[in-house]
Amino acid sequence: DAEKCFAIMLFSAMPGASRHHFGTDMDVFDADKVSDDYQLQLNQAEYGESGPFELLSQWLETHAERYGFFLPYKHFNGGVAKEPWHISHIERSHFYMGVHSQQLLADALKCSNVAGWPTLVDQLDGIYQRFVTNITPAGN
Repeated sequence: DAEKCFAIMLFSAMPGASRHHFGTDMDVFDADKVSDDYQLQLNQAEYGESGPFELLSQWLETHAERYGFFLPYKHFNGGVAKEPWHISHIERSHFYMGVHSQQLLADALKCSNVAGWPTLVDQLDGIYQRFVTNITPAGN
């Protein structure tokens, strides 16, 4: 169950842990670089070398902070996959992460019908660092 949960959380937040749902984060793309009927994928190829959003990705890495944002998934830290399209409002994110807690998430999971919730709660110490705050424990 744990491996299934980790595989899902590589690309999808568990209920109660999505930074998008906190109201602090959003995914961005450059609509001028694609046709109106383009099917956005939000994948590495779109934001990598020769992708339609390569320049946007480079710009975000250089300038996001100047405009009050950061890239919480700028690097793969053993939890959430790298997401060069995902930006977070610095001030609001820090505030929300200050009031959100591992215990709050555990309580929400216990009251949910999410498949695998007992495994998630049992392993929440590591999960919270890897998949919510995106911090890798020291030495890993």
